[in-house]
Amino acid sequence: MNCPKCGENKTVVVDKRHVGPMNWRRRLCGPCGHRFTTYERPAEEKPQHLGQSPSEGHKSIDAGKYLMIGK
Repeated sequence: MNCPKCGENKTVVVDKRHVGPMNWRRRLCGPCGHRFTTYERPAEEKPQHLGQSPSEGHKSIDAGKYLMIGK
């Protein structure tokens, strides 16, 4: 996860909680010390149409969607 302040990808998770269908994670950037929160929710998979193989189905590439809130 890239830091929204400095752009580095050297962040660590310092706290996490499962809140309803989402995962709440508090992250800390190693280089600049900025703390920020991310909320992760499962990707929604659309049902396959009749006659399509699994490779042709509509699947999300990402494992989840992220929302960052800088604090």
